[in-house]
Amino acid sequence: MHLQGNCNSQRCIGFILDRSGSMSSSMGGESRLEAVVQATRHAAYTLEATDPNCLLFVVAFDTEADVVVPVALAGRDASFIRGALGTIKSRGGTDFGAGLRAALNTFESLGLSAQSQGLIRRAGGAGASPLLPFEARALFLSDGQDCRSESLPLVGRIQDLGVTLCTVGVGRRRDQVNESLLRQMASIGPDGQPLYSWITDGLDLQRRFVEVATGIMKSRG
Repeated sequence: MHLQGNCNSQRCIGFILDRSGSMSSSMGGESRLEAVVQATRHAAYTLEATDPNCLLFVVAFDTEADVVVPVALAGRDASFIRGALGTIKSRGGTDFGAGLRAALNTFESLGLSAQSQGLIRRAGGAGASPLLPFEARALFLSDGQDCRSESLPLVGRIQDLGVTLCTVGVGRRRDQVNESLLRQMASIGPDGQPLYSWITDGLDLQRRFVEVATGIMKSRG
């Protein structure tokens, strides 16, 4: 992705979505994964209309991760984004770290691209991660338990880039989701509370995705 000269006014939003086998469970009249994909589409539609120069990407993870939507422009690449979201299928177990690592690599690549164009200078000493030259947010969603223990160090590295991380838990019962970890992962909002949400309804999920996409930073846990 080549960052144009007005990149300081751009934003980047990463969606990090659980696609594990349990995401095929029901959420109203559709599966959890279908509800999540629809919420992501809804957020992308909103950005296409209101902020077409916003950068976005989508990571889908189970015990592995794929960047199903590489960094794209919400307006110019809208058709590609919608098509790519339709390829996400439910499978496998749950490793938060796999999704976080893919998102970290994507954010770092954006920072290195900006640095190579002289838009930013590397923060800290040699080998330090570059800060991003625009507002950056990420939304992390899961319906399960993390099978490994490397999530928080990865979250720290993402937040060190200047990324605000919002987390969402979905499902029938709160005890099926590692809410404690999701709260620890979340950035702190203006009200001093973690930017974490527990959601059981597809329409509410769409509202939350649009809030994060458009910069409404509030806790809903």
